Amino acid sequence: MSSKHSNDKKTANRSNLARRRLRYAAALLVLGCAGAERPAAAEGAACVADAGPSPRRAVGLVLSGGGARGYAHLGVLKVLEANRIPVDCIAAASMGAVVGGLYASGMSAQDMDNRLAKINLADVAFDVTARADLPQSQREDERLYMNSLSFGYGSRGFRLPAGLVQGTQLQALLQDWTSTVPGNISFNALPVPFRAIATDLQTGQKVVLDHGSLLQAIRASMALPGLFAPADVDGRTLVDGGIVSNLPIETAHDMGADVVIAVDIGSPLRPLDALASPTDVMQQMIGILIHQNVARQREQLKADDVLIEPALGSLSFTDFANARQAIAAGEAAATAALPKLRHLALSPADYAAYRRAHSAPASKPVRITRIEIASQGAVPQARIRETLHVQEGDVYDPAAVSRDLLSLTTLGNFESATQQLVDNATNTRS
Repeated sequence: MSSKHSNDKKTANRSNLARRRLRYAAALLVLGCAGAERPAAAEGAACVADAGPSPRRAVGLVLSGGGARGYAHLGVLKVLEANRIPVDCIAAASMGAVVGGLYASGMSAQDMDNRLAKINLADVAFDVTARADLPQSQREDERLYMNSLSFGYGSRGFRLPAGLVQGTQLQALLQDWTSTVPGNISFNALPVPFRAIATDLQTGQKVVLDHGSLLQAIRASMALPGLFAPADVDGRTLVDGGIVSNLPIETAHDMGADVVIAVDIGSPLRPLDALASPTDVMQQMIGILIHQNVARQREQLKADDVLIEPALGSLSFTDFANARQAIAAGEAAATAALPKLRHLALSPADYAAYRRAHSAPASKPVRITRIEIASQGAVPQARIRETLHVQEGDVYDPAAVSRDLLSLTTLGNFESATQQLVDNATNTRS
């Protein structure tokens, strides 16, 4: 290939890249569905010891944020299950809300472990797309601009994205894994009552998410500012809850927990000589805020509460490749705490009754009855519909819908593409 031809090709690639970046838009796929059963919202206290000997003390589990360090929560849960220690409610922030929300949906620790072992959570969390799934032009652009930051043009002129990561793939994964959970319900009605902590980006206030879409609550709680795009929930723009309450012990007490098991996996502050960029300084400032609110929350621990601190060392919040190390650290820390926890253990028969009462409901097929498209940008809705493989009349398959959404974002026309399920009978959304 001549030098002139090579230069012309690079110029064309840059031109194509620039054109794609001028499409700052989002697509929302609204799927009307029939066949899903929605339980009534629970009333009364959230944390109730409803299985086992009566009376017994209600156990609340508090899971802190910490990115990839949050895999340690899975290790703690495995030890609690192995020793028949019940969890009657969960309050969590950030990555703790991911693990805690999935567990609250009725997913066992082993099932969660099996699922996580089959995916690269780093690629999912950071929206890394396999080269095979990219159009040819973007494969070439990737070689030229692997670290580029996309921008767009909207009604207010040129805009940068609200976060380096939109979370499209993570949202699709969570939609799949929480597909048995109805939308727009009280989180008291989950197999394990649950609260996710988020921060209102406009006011800075703590937001305790106790109803609505479990998926959106998890997504909002883990939206670390600057890294993940904020989440819009009930008209509020929400970001990571760890900023205001990374170890929400007070929330668990407010839910009615008699005994709290708090798991703190927070990252240590970095030495000054490790702060080599503005991003490092920003992360350090967030870390300082988190350390301050965790110290305040630890003051809420009561005499019978148990604090578990997995020894995670310098494992960073983005180090998803060392998940097994984090899980093992969680198991070791929970095992060391067993002398303080064994009085909470149930008999084999009582624990079996507890598991039955708190297991995930059996999922039933849900059929798509209509597809609505809401988009921002210049791409016609008819063009979007042509790219979809999912059709009205199909049985809802989260994986198939996720593939369609991924194709919309990898084509470069949209910054983000998300889905909402609408129950035709109640018009509720998830």
